[in-house]
Amino acid sequence: MNELDLIKEVEKRPILYDKSVSGFNKTKLRDDAWKDVQEALNVTVCTCTGVLLPVQVFVVEELVVVM
Repeated sequence: MNELDLIKEVEKRPILYDKSVSGFNKTKLRDDAWKDVQEALNVTVCTCTGVLLPVQVFVVEELVVVM
């Protein structure tokens, strides 16, 4: 998995990092957005459990800092 592709996919889904987005506080909507990221990157849930979750925290923190 390419980290730059991950960042691009996350950037397309502000609900993952922007607290001002309507629905940010709804876990299901964020979970659905992460599933969309998984599908876009063609990675499995198992792969994401081991790789994406630690990276997603980093990516979200970086996007918040950038904003």
